[in-house]
Amino acid sequence: MINLCILLSMIFLHIKDDYNQGIIADLKCKDWWKKNEPDKKYRYDYIIVLLLHGFSWSFVIHLPIIMYYYFIGILPSINPIIFLLVLMGNAIIHGLVDHMKANARIMNLTIDQVIHICQIYILWYYYMIYKI
Repeated sequence: MINLCILLSMIFLHIKDDYNQGIIADLKCKDWWKKNEPDKKYRYDYIIVLLLHGFSWSFVIHLPIIMYYYFIGILPSINPIIFLLVLMGNAIIHGLVDHMKANARIMNLTIDQVIHICQIYILWYYYMIYKI
């Protein structure tokens, strides 16, 4: 039952972080910068916003796993390098997927969300089964 609660918590936090973006939803779009900040020095700022949003999302969905590992006492045994690589890998994937939806426009919101839910499931599966 705890594994299901962790998975549902991860999905809930995904919804909260991915849908309550406020201005970030605009700032991760290349077109917003062209329209509102036409100066060339801002032309790549959307990339930073995508990466920051991806990191925020990745960290937030890791919170249930971190808390679970803390309470069962195995958090200190987790390799911090592997943990950071997984955290950053998920952040980059999230940013790339959002870019493909918001800027490249090669996918819609449904495909974007399916990919993010798959990220969550794979992450949950490996942490819960293998305790990496």
